[in-house]
Amino acid sequence: MPHMGEVVVHPGEGLASARVELRGEFDIDDTAWRAPIEELIAAGGAPQLELDLSGVEFADSSFLRGLYRLHRQAADRGGQAVVTDATPLMMRLLQVTELEELLCSPELVARYRR
Repeated sequence: MPHMGEVVVHPGEGLASARVELRGEFDIDDTAWRAPIEELIAAGGAPQLELDLSGVEFADSSFLRGLYRLHRQAADRGGQAVVTDATPLMMRLLQVTELEELLCSPELVARYRR
């Protein structure tokens, strides 16, 4: 049985500040993973979220769409949701879909361009 997606939130200093670890497999049948992150974004203020995708084993286009939605929701509130770590497979998906520069931290982009 596949290991479905898991979200672990590590609260930061502010109300909407956190490092969020995503682990396992994410596909169109698993959209509930966004709920705890969306709650952080809706909590108030300008959300500052670091998304750690280093534990993602599989992701389809619905997961990428979800990441983009989180990015937009945070930006609409004056904050950001930035991918700060990712597996080589996830980085390749972000590169192929041209989401790398939009969703990833400059440090992560530079690390994979070496």
